[in-house]
Amino acid sequence: MSDIRNGKLYGMIFLFFLVCLVVGGFFLMEYFTSSPAPITKEETREVAIEKNLKLNPSEEYIYYLNNDLKNELYGINYQDIKINIDSSSARTTEIKLNEEMALLRDSFKKLDDVTLTEEEENKISYKETGIYEAKYAKYTRYFYQNYATILKDNYSFDCFNGEKYLTSVAYVFDTKTGELLTNADLLQLYNLNITKIKEKIQERLNTKQSKVTLEKEEDGEKITEEVEVIDIPETLNNLNAENYALYIDKGGFLNVSYLVKSIEKDYNDVIIID
Repeated sequence: MSDIRNGKLYGMIFLFFLVCLVVGGFFLMEYFTSSPAPITKEETREVAIEKNLKLNPSEEYIYYLNNDLKNELYGINYQDIKINIDSSSARTTEIKLNEEMALLRDSFKKLDDVTLTEEEENKISYKETGIYEAKYAKYTRYFYQNYATILKDNYSFDCFNGEKYLTSVAYVFDTKTGELLTNADLLQLYNLNITKIKEKIQERLNTKQSKVTLEKEEDGEKITEEVEVIDIPETLNNLNAENYALYIDKGGFLNVSYLVKSIEKDYNDVIIID
């Protein structure tokens, strides 16, 4: 009886061994005979390299040449400008500004260069400068991220009236493209319009407004009246012809430089719009 049981046990063991051998052999054959999975080669990614538009890598995007300082007190300084950007817009602007500067240089006259009458001599209020008259521009540079700005403030001076502010012009370049941005481009960039600019300017001028008492003659009689110093309506109206300069300062803020009309003396004002 035990022999029969032992025989069955051996038989089951043998059968299990046989099944393992068959199944294992099958998987071994599959492993050695099957083709390896194809290796997919990843495509090489092209990395965009930002083009450096500087003509001279060691200089700023805007720098000056040929400084000729005539008067330090009033900042009368004739200088050529170099726009260190490789673009047609930069070259055109550079040529234009330097041609204008050449004309300004020619406007400079000393008191020694002119003959004055005694009456004219007595009217001179700024004799200590030694300057008879001059037209000149004051440049300011601003750099912010990929924007390079030239702000040009235009002035005149004469020995009778002193310095007079005329206008401001700004040139804002995108240093990635080399293109010159217009006022419309800047307004779109900051999501603004001329109406919002006027509102900001009016708010500012309202806080600076003051009154003076003037005496005038009317129908042969002297009368006095109080008048506002700043002509706000005329100042705002002057903006309609784009008589203002928009530029991006070193902090990335959009500024407007404009002429303030005044009964005393017109002057320049600059405010941050956004």
